[in-house]
Amino acid sequence: MSRTRLERTQYSFDSLAPLLHDVLQLSKTSYNRHGLTVLRATVMNPFYYTALAEGIDYLAEYVRYLHCCARKCLAAEGPRHGAEVPSAH
Repeated sequence: MSRTRLERTQYSFDSLAPLLHDVLQLSKTSYNRHGLTVLRATVMNPFYYTALAEGIDYLAEYVRYLHCCARKCLAAEGPRHGAEVPSAH
């Protein structure tokens, strides 16, 4: 697991607007003040394709786990900037 912090000094809001505004619904003010932290993770399992052939998807399970952890963190923090924690689908 690693992370990168995107900040306005490196990437302007306008250069990332399709992602920041349209997808993440992040305001220009919020991005300019706080930036955006991007987490990266790699599933490294020599048996990944063997497990996938047997119906075990480690990547999907890992993404579900991260989603659950993120939701718990957001819920514990409470609403920020007038936004609510999105419901799980």
